[in-house]
Amino acid sequence: MKRLVLLACLALSAQTYAGQIDINFDDLSGAGAVPGNYEGLTWTGTWQYYGAPQPPYDPSSGANRAFEYGPSYINFGQAVTFEGSWFAGYGAPYSAPYWVAYDKNGNPIPGDSSLPDGTGTTYGNFVNLDWTGVYSVGLFSVTSESQYNFFIVDDIKYSTGGSNVPDATSSGLMLSMGVAGLGFLRRKLA
Repeated sequence: MKRLVLLACLALSAQTYAGQIDINFDDLSGAGAVPGNYEGLTWTGTWQYYGAPQPPYDPSSGANRAFEYGPSYINFGQAVTFEGSWFAGYGAPYSAPYWVAYDKNGNPIPGDSSLPDGTGTTYGNFVNLDWTGVYSVGLFSVTSESQYNFFIVDDIKYSTGGSNVPDATSSGLMLSMGVAGLGFLRRKLA
C-alpha cells in the first residue's frame, strides 16, 4: 500500500510548473521574417528581425530585435502570464506601439499598453504588463499602418502556467493517469 501511495505522489509531481521565457531573437542570424513557429509559438502577421546597429532602434539585449509592418500576433498555445517587452525607436507622433491580450476564444482581455511619449523623441524601455490567462497577444500601432516600422520590440517575456499551481484540468488528467497506472501495477503485483 505504501508503494501505491508513493507512486501516486510521483505521478502528481510530474506536473509542469511555471517557467519564465525571454524571447530576444539573438539565435536568429542576419535579417528576415521571424519563422512562423519560432520558439515553439505561432507568429502571424509581418514579423521581421534584424541585428544591424540602427539607433534609436536599439535592442534591450544582444544585437537582434523584431519589428513589423502591420498588426502582428503571437499565439502561445496555452494560458500564460504575459510579462511585457522592450520597445525602442521614434516616439509620437511617428509611432505608438501597444500590446493587446486575447483569451482562449480570441476575445480581447481588458488592458493594453501604449507608449507614445508625446514629444516625438526617441524612447527605449521595458513595458511591464503582468497579464494572466493570456493565450495570444497582438502588437499594434495607434498611427497609420505605414508607421508600424518606426519601433522595434525585444525581450518579449512570458511565463508558462501563470503560477506554480497547475490548472485543474491537467491535475485531473494526471491524477486519472496515476490512478490507472496504480491499478495496473496492483494487478501485476497481485
